[in-house]
Amino acid sequence: MRGLIPLVFFAALGWSGWWWVGSTAQETAVKTWLSERRVDGWRAEVANYKIIGFPNRFDNIFTDLTLFEPAQIWGWRAPEFQIMALSYKPNHIIANWPGEHEVSTPFDTVTLGAELLRGSVVFKPETSLALARIQLEIAALNLAGMRGWQARINKANVAFFADEGLTPNSNTYKVFAKSTDVTPPAIWRENTSLPAEISSILLDATLAYDRPWDRFAVEQNTPRLMTISIHDLQFNWGTLMLQGVGDIAVNDQGFAQGNLTLHIQNWRDLLQLLSAAGILSNDITEGLKQSLEVITQVAGDTKTIKLPLRFSKNRTYIGIIPIGPAPLLYP
Repeated sequence: MRGLIPLVFFAALGWSGWWWVGSTAQETAVKTWLSERRVDGWRAEVANYKIIGFPNRFDNIFTDLTLFEPAQIWGWRAPEFQIMALSYKPNHIIANWPGEHEVSTPFDTVTLGAELLRGSVVFKPETSLALARIQLEIAALNLAGMRGWQARINKANVAFFADEGLTPNSNTYKVFAKSTDVTPPAIWRENTSLPAEISSILLDATLAYDRPWDRFAVEQNTPRLMTISIHDLQFNWGTLMLQGVGDIAVNDQGFAQGNLTLHIQNWRDLLQLLSAAGILSNDITEGLKQSLEVITQVAGDTKTIKLPLRFSKNRTYIGIIPIGPAPLLYP
């Protein structure tokens, strides 16, 4: 028994030493990374940074964190951000976003805050820190854009993980996302009979990029999306129900090209939605409505339609009929 006391003492001393070495290495790496980003032209600032969690965890706490890439288009401001990991499993981290955050994009600057906004990230055990998987859990997320819109997501789960099936290291990733009780911007419902909430949205897809998501994706150029294979798309909003499958590529100008087939129940609600959101002009909406009225009457079902969309030469077509620009995936 007396022999156990020194053993426990030295084990505790060794573990404490490991935590100190690990926390010091993490602190040095974080400060070096922020410094290197500033050299590269980033705005990378943090008011306070510390590591806590002795003896079994490395909890990195950032206060008043600001990150903007050199072009100052994409950016993020956080009152607090937490990265947590077990000291014996440092490649598996938990990220937590308390408080209200501000995200800048080419389209708008959005303020967001949630009762729960937490993610789990697992990196491959290699120096490039290639991404293995991301899981995100959301509850009661509120969003507000500087352009005056507001939205809310009651509950959502997102999974994004490397596809290691038949083509390992192919820069291909699976994405699965599901959300319930989503309140979109009010302008989307203008002149429609749709209720305030979208009951559910689901996406099951495979995404291919020109290079992997790893630490170089943040430090250098962001991987460019090359193709999207939509295995299952579901959208249920009041009487509007939509399902879709398709294969889409991204051309050099950033526009979608390829095919997307939609099965739509109560398609008139969708036309009203696209018009209210400004995606389709009133003239195009009215022309489409007249054409689809004829098609559905001939088919014998005036409420449901199969809609084959084709994206080509930066335009969107139904068959040979152009209906507007193709979706712009890169501004």
